[in-house]
Amino acid sequence: MFEIKKHVAGTEGTHNYVVIGESKNGLVAVRIVNAHYVRIRVEPRDEASATAMSSLLSSANGWKQPGDDGQIRFSTVTTGGAAMHGAVARAMEALALEQAEKGPVGKEDWEGALAAILMVGCTQREELIKRVRDNDVAGAASASRWTTTTLLAKLVADKPKAERKALIARLRQAKVPGANLAVTWSLGTLRKKAVVAL
Repeated sequence: MFEIKKHVAGTEGTHNYVVIGESKNGLVAVRIVNAHYVRIRVEPRDEASATAMSSLLSSANGWKQPGDDGQIRFSTVTTGGAAMHGAVARAMEALALEQAEKGPVGKEDWEGALAAILMVGCTQREELIKRVRDNDVAGAASASRWTTTTLLAKLVADKPKAERKALIARLRQAKVPGANLAVTWSLGTLRKKAVVAL
């Protein structure tokens, strides 16, 4: 799910973004701003990629454009749930432009990555380092050198049963239609429904 090991500094230079997708056109990263808002950032690889993406990530659709505030990126702030899912889907679609000859945009399971981010509930780098150390994650002594994406991945790694259980509980708590059958749903379906519901 988290195959990418890149830093995204963001305006503040805090590296509080988790990278959830990458292609030859650039990358998509997500940061939890607070309990109500998420920032989605798309960093084009070059000017040609930015131009190709601009039709999907337009200012009319609520996206800051490359050059705004002196940054080469598209970004938007959204609430969680369906609004976040829709914005990230649009960002991933923009990332995939002109990728047809290479197939899908890599191996990233972006819905799974979003679900993992929501499960951890944090993208703040310093807090993730603390959690990795508190949980005695293998290699935690080196945690300060890991990317934010790697830190989050280490916190959710090798826990598919725990993830399923937590997602089912969240869906039932949110009273998602059909949640009484959630135990029969695939992990991918659980992740997608959890992201949309939260």
